[in-house]
Amino acid sequence: EGVLEQVGEFGDELIIPEGVVSTRYRIDLSKCKKVIIPSTMNRFWTQGLDGPAPNLSEFIVSNENQVYASIGGHLYDKKDTLLVYAPSVKEIGVIPEGTVKIGEDAFRLIGPPIEKLYIPKTLTDIEIPRFIYGWFLGVDVSPENKDYKAIDNSLFTIDGKKLVCSKTS
Repeated sequence: EGVLEQVGEFGDELIIPEGVVSTRYRIDLSKCKKVIIPSTMNRFWTQGLDGPAPNLSEFIVSNENQVYASIGGHLYDKKDTLLVYAPSVKEIGVIPEGTVKIGEDAFRLIGPPIEKLYIPKTLTDIEIPRFIYGWFLGVDVSPENKDYKAIDNSLFTIDGKKLVCSKTS
């Protein structure tokens, strides 16, 4: 069991070997289409990935992994409630129902901005630091969401008093 210290040249798939528990090296994903995560990975170092990754379309996670899961190509925690990373080639960023929290690095790998980001009714928490930079051109919020709403394609708290994230200009 070990830490992935460095990565040599790889094609359009980054296959992290079984036995690796963590990444530490900066990995250039600019040409990568898929990242395949083994059952042993328990710490996917968010600062270890260089973005943007405009070709990245999916994360694939071993079903035996105890920490991470993949839903629609997005990387989630095993409970399927925290969005860790979203691939960048989605024109419409639909965050699945059941997602409760968006991690601060979820959109770190985005290349071109997402046309429209859909926020489900279940989303209650957004880690602000990287989310606030606005990797989307518009936002749509489920009318049943009790925490957020869209105003002029930007995301606000439900009372409309706090801007959470503005659209990319």
